[in-house]
Amino acid sequence: MDAVSVLVVAEDAASRGGLVALIAGQAGANVAGGLSPSDLVASVPADVYAWEFSRESEHAVRLFRAHAGHETPAVAIVHSADQGKQALGAGARGVILRGGLQDDRGATRLVAALRACALGFLVVDNPEAPPASGPALTSREGQVVALLAEGHPNKIIADKLHISEHTAKFHVNALMQKLHAQSRTDVVARAMRAGLLAV
Repeated sequence: MDAVSVLVVAEDAASRGGLVALIAGQAGANVAGGLSPSDLVASVPADVYAWEFSRESEHAVRLFRAHAGHETPAVAIVHSADQGKQALGAGARGVILRGGLQDDRGATRLVAALRACALGFLVVDNPEAPPASGPALTSREGQVVALLAEGHPNKIIADKLHISEHTAKFHVNALMQKLHAQSRTDVVARAMRAGLLAV
C-alpha cells in the first residue's frame, strides 16, 4: 500500500501543529493538511482523518458527529478509554490514547493505526488491557513488523536492516504464517492487537 493521505483535525492550533509534525516525520503517511473541526469541508481529499478529541467529551463527540465525513474513516485521538468508547459510538474507526503518543513509538503506532483504518480495519488502543496471548516474535521479526507498519516494501526493509531482499521476504512470509495473516497489512494489524508491534 502506498502512503496514506491524512487530514489532521483538532480544535487547538498547537495540538494540530504538533500532530501534523508528528505524522509528517513518519514513512507511510502524507499530511494533507490540518484543520479545526469547524473548518472541515467535504472537499478536502484524504484517505483518513487523525481527529483529536478535546478533554470535554460531550463537546468533542458533538463536534465529531457534526463535522466528521461519512465517507472518510477517522482515528480518534482521545484522553481516556471511556472517551475512546464514546468516539467509537460516534463513528470513529480507530482510537489512540493521546498519552501513548509521547513515547518513542507513539508516532509509529499512530501511523500504523491510520494506515489500518484507511484499509477498513477497526483499531482500538488499550494499553491498560493485558497483552493478548500470541506468538513471541524474534528481535528481527519485531524490526520487520515495525518497518511493515511504516509501509516499506521488502527492498527497503532489506536495505534498512542490512539483509538481502530474499531474507526480508523470508521474514515477512514467516510473520504471515506465525500470525495467521492474509497480507502484509494484516500482519501489522494482528501484531498491534497482540501487543507485538515494537521497534
